[in-house]
Amino acid sequence: MACITCTIGASAYDFEDYSTNMYYNIVNSDEASLTYYDTGYNTYSGFVYVPGYAEAGALHPVTYPVTSIGQYAFRDCSGLT
Repeated sequence: MACITCTIGASAYDFEDYSTNMYYNIVNSDEASLTYYDTGYNTYSGFVYVPGYAEAGALHPVTYPVTSIGQYAFRDCSGLT
């Protein structure tokens, strides 16, 4: 019997909006929630503007309304202004 080991990478977000470099999770398949990049937190710095919409996908983009900010979205972001 062969044993196969797989490593599945997990990220803290579902997609990145490349126009804003912000990270989001999809909520209820038709809304987005701002979140962080990975468990190192400290994803954002400086002035942060949370847009009303986020775009996922490059070839066939899907636009999601941003309806919330995730629990740890700004955790350890000491550089916010």
